[in-house]
Amino acid sequence: MLDFKAEFIGGSHSGEVISPMSEVELNKLGYKVHLRGTPSGDEMPVYVVVPIEWSADEAHRAIMQRWGKRRR
Repeated sequence: MLDFKAEFIGGSHSGEVISPMSEVELNKLGYKVHLRGTPSGDEMPVYVVVPIEWSADEAHRAIMQRWGKRRR
């Protein structure tokens, strides 16, 4: 299983970045992956993770509130 850098939004770990992380460890903490980043060079991919009980809409709203719309 691929390790990644987890950026937490919501829940008791909100605002934390933990690396390395695996999906098994993430599930034990009560979180799930919402967005998957792609690795750049030798760096680990960054995944945005949210509490398991959140719906896709709740996760999207929290992410938009935190980072807002990106400029294109």
